Amino acid sequence: MNKNFSVLACMSLLAVSAQASAVEISGTVAVTSDYLVDGVTQTINDPALQLGFTAAFDSGLYMYVWGSTVDFGTGFKSNAETDWAIGYAGGGENLSYDVALIGYIYLPNGDGFNFAELSGAITAYDTTFKALLSNSYAGSGIASARLKLNHSFAINDSWSVPLELGYNIFADPFDFGYAISDGYGYYKIGLGYSIKNWSFEGSWNQSSLKAYPGVDKKTVSEDVNFVFMITYAFDIGKQTVVEEKADMTRD
Repeated sequence: MNKNFSVLACMSLLAVSAQASAVEISGTVAVTSDYLVDGVTQTINDPALQLGFTAAFDSGLYMYVWGSTVDFGTGFKSNAETDWAIGYAGGGENLSYDVALIGYIYLPNGDGFNFAELSGAITAYDTTFKALLSNSYAGSGIASARLKLNHSFAINDSWSVPLELGYNIFADPFDFGYAISDGYGYYKIGLGYSIKNWSFEGSWNQSSLKAYPGVDKKTVSEDVNFVFMITYAFDIGKQTVVEEKADMTRD
């Protein structure tokens, strides 16, 4: 097993054993017309099914597991991406922070893509700046820094306009299979509607990547790529975690 994932697993086990408070468990189920990561399709522009669960402790510690169907084309066996994270969030209503260690594991065999990232985010008045750092992006051995700026403009209680601007930096040119770059930018602008546990979003996505000749430009959002997503969010409720401590005292 990759050393990064061994550390992640150990941290998760330690975190669970250290808690003695209530934990809120929630989840999401989503269907999207295309699964994009920073303007690059993970499904050859086909639809994807996504499922996630989050356990949030009163202390600010949280863990989540999230998964999506993927398709990288001929020659690759992976058909699912799973994300595993442990993090800590804190702060107040107008200023908060979030740090996490995230592991990305592809199933059934990884295709050499498995990797880990360190994530840090600061949110001020509904605007979030996030940086994700890795020493081996997508298992390539190439160091990366992914920078994101997100904001959602609320039109009313139901309608919103979510925005995302991002720039990815690679220590050496990274080959996506559809394009190659040592740094590129992208944007997403959407229109969202929510009612009870349901949310619907249509978004326009474009990147500065240039697709290889003969490759559909939508695979890297060189042309504007429209994506539609439906999400259902649910709460499993609060559970009590019982702390067990070893007695280290001597008679």
